[in-house]
Amino acid sequence: MPDPDLWLPPPEPNPPPFEPLPATLDLPRMGPAGSAGPVTIPYPLPVLPFPPYRLTGIVEPLTTEEDAETYRGWLTESERARVPVALRFFAAAGAPVDGLPGDDRGLPPLQRWLEAWFPPVWERWRGTHWGHGLGGDPCGGGGPGYRGYSLLAATVEWGLAHDVAFIVVAAARRERPRLKWTMLWLDQSPPRGGRARSRRGRFEPNAGRLGLNPIELAHVVIWRSLLTVEHRARMDRGYPLESLASLYRDLLTGPTKRLTKQAARAPEVDELGPAPDPSWFASGYHPLREPALDASPPSPHLVAVVAAFRAAGWFAWADERSDPELAAALMATWAAVGGEPLAVGDGELDWQLVVLDGRRTLWVDIEVGTVQEEIGYSALVRTLADLTGGALRVSRVSEDWDRVPDSVVLTATTSAGRRTLRLPEAGDMIHPGVVLAVNRWLRPTGVQFYFLDTGGQMAIVTRATEAERRALEAARPLRLDAKPPPWWRVGDEAEGR
Repeated sequence: MPDPDLWLPPPEPNPPPFEPLPATLDLPRMGPAGSAGPVTIPYPLPVLPFPPYRLTGIVEPLTTEEDAETYRGWLTESERARVPVALRFFAAAGAPVDGLPGDDRGLPPLQRWLEAWFPPVWERWRGTHWGHGLGGDPCGGGGPGYRGYSLLAATVEWGLAHDVAFIVVAAARRERPRLKWTMLWLDQSPPRGGRARSRRGRFEPNAGRLGLNPIELAHVVIWRSLLTVEHRARMDRGYPLESLASLYRDLLTGPTKRLTKQAARAPEVDELGPAPDPSWFASGYHPLREPALDASPPSPHLVAVVAAFRAAGWFAWADERSDPELAAALMATWAAVGGEPLAVGDGELDWQLVVLDGRRTLWVDIEVGTVQEEIGYSALVRTLADLTGGALRVSRVSEDWDRVPDSVVLTATTSAGRRTLRLPEAGDMIHPGVVLAVNRWLRPTGVQFYFLDTGGQMAIVTRATEAERRALEAARPLRLDAKPPPWWRVGDEAEGR
């Protein structure tokens, strides 16, 4: 979650005690017309192992091995107990849950229902319980003493997040029956600047691949429908995963080694190092949305533009769709992701389509921050490697903010050996030298990343061969450059091999 100091009001001293929580709480049933009616269904509140404000890591985070083991054991036991309870509740509330958790094809309909159902649930507490967050959106933030905080509202919010995550994990167990809940230490220690390292961090849940927190990701899926377009774009930079189906797939693509080897262990102060570093950059990949039955068909111009992109090599992963079918799906996807229709003008339309082919495109705010406890260059290198379509594989990626003054030294192992790169500090800006370095590593493969200039701050980098680049530039009025645009250049050049 974002730094709470940026968006939460200060806590009040000596807050009054919370009222005891009820066993159930009536929540609205979503009627057949798609709106919540007067009928309510009792939601059995889960008995969380800790108050929600501790699970979010904002107030009194989980920092001891005892805390971690308590939460891990609760997740393991509660998944088995809560899945049937949650499915009965969602079915009674009108959700399409037939076949779940056995059939993962039920996850997209469940998500669409949640996105329509959760706003009226939250409306019940507007201005009284969930009054803080990004523009008044429900974040479950704060805790005792924070203005407007309600333990009941936060328990409902995070209870639903746990229940939805449990359903997805249970679905993934069909393919990965040995899938286990573990706890990972999230290091939030000062990374640089000569400050002494202190034991600062917290434990968070993990399942599937390293750094995958199904609870938090399910939470994002549930309440993202309440965000404005601006806030949704901001959150996508931190949480690019936006669908339950994506969470299901990520649970299946975890490492083959047993994650129990990553057992919960709070490191000693002098052992603190980089945390397991999930890729938090927005690759631009969003599962294609199917257009509504009453949606307008794509214009002939859009169909022709999509055909030109496909002829140049983009959207190869959607080869089962015709050009009009893909154009219609891209319209629906951009409306969901960007909150507005696809552009009509060629310039803006072109960069939107480049972004929508997220199997090869990185779309990121270059001022997202690069200090170790926020994003990290190591995550960016892994993301770029994932976008190469197998042309580059990296391992043992690490960054050192202390070796060279005013710089970060990045190291990674590729098929050609160990690589080292020194990047001068660029303030809050991502240094573009990391993209240029990856291009040097890729040069023997014929694949490169090219920069698409959109005017500032939101950078677009897309993978292409020289033939693909030439074909797209010949077909469309855009330019894919080998160098970053002028507004994304910093004083000192990167050094390395």
